Amino acid sequence: MRRLATVLVLGLVALGGCGGDDPPDDESQIAEAVNQWYDALAAGDGETACRLMTARGQEAMTDPYQGIGPNRPPIAATCELAVARTADSTDTNGIPEVGADEVRIRGDIAASQDSGGLCTYLRLENDAWLIAALPLPIGSEADPDTGEVPPCDL
Repeated sequence: MRRLATVLVLGLVALGGCGGDDPPDDESQIAEAVNQWYDALAAGDGETACRLMTARGQEAMTDPYQGIGPNRPPIAATCELAVARTADSTDTNGIPEVGADEVRIRGDIAASQDSGGLCTYLRLENDAWLIAALPLPIGSEADPDTGEVPPCDL
């Protein structure tokens, strides 16, 4: 009887150790957030795309030309409408992908480099990594003094 009790206890201990998988690391969460955002953008799913963005990211979605060149009006009144308009002109055959190995993190901000050569910045808000700015071509802001093009990094 004692042997049976020992076997049952060991079995329960072993089952207890099999409890769920470890949560994904930050790099994987960031890559997943960016990939989901690209998929939602291509599908015109404004609700999902905008949920994956910070308030500032949503603002950039409605007014992507803000602060660039001559004044242009916002492309839409809401993030969701901007996503729908963007989807109409998006080539869904070339949706970029991000891998966890292409992510850099510093505190509550992160940068991801995708397969299309774009750099996306994210911010950690309420335990979720959210798109903080629209993706930019890597090296789109060369140093005016040296002409050096920075990598997608922090």
